[in-house]
Amino acid sequence: MAAVGSTISNNRLTSINCTNSGSTGINFTGVAGQNFSIFNNTINSLTSTFSTGINLNSNFTLANIYNNQIYDINGTTAAGIAYGIRINTGTTCNIYNNFIRDLKAALASVDNSVIGINCTSTTASSSINVYYNTIYLNATSTGTNFGSSGILHTGSATSTTATLDLRNNIIKNTSTANGT
Repeated sequence: MAAVGSTISNNRLTSINCTNSGSTGINFTGVAGQNFSIFNNTINSLTSTFSTGINLNSNFTLANIYNNQIYDINGTTAAGIAYGIRINTGTTCNIYNNFIRDLKAALASVDNSVIGINCTSTTASSSINVYYNTIYLNATSTGTNFGSSGILHTGSATSTTATLDLRNNIIKNTSTANGT
């Protein structure tokens, strides 16, 4: 847990291998009302069933995630996933100028197992702003069903829930899908 106004910056998180269920470079779990920034970090060589470069799983007020390099993230089993950045909750999240590449899930049999930026927040009156990121995906899998997304956003019927402002990103996804 971090204090209000926290900064996570200028770190190099590399070669994290977990044989259990998950491997995460930065996992921010805080308390309601927090403002924080995650920037200038290099996160690479994460290997586990579920691998994520940056995971936000707290009811924050404002998060700024920028200038991070995230690469060589590996989901290692048939249920494996590899995410660059995952936003699970929060009020306002600004994600900009990040470079995400080389996400893999070579054995995955999951419809969408490789995702550059995964926005699954369903927080009421919230917004996710995604600007000037570069995402390059080139994943394959031997699994029965396999898919990938540069950016995934979970929509809502409520117009003020997890609204997405997506601008000026470069997304190249040459991954090969399998199955249905």
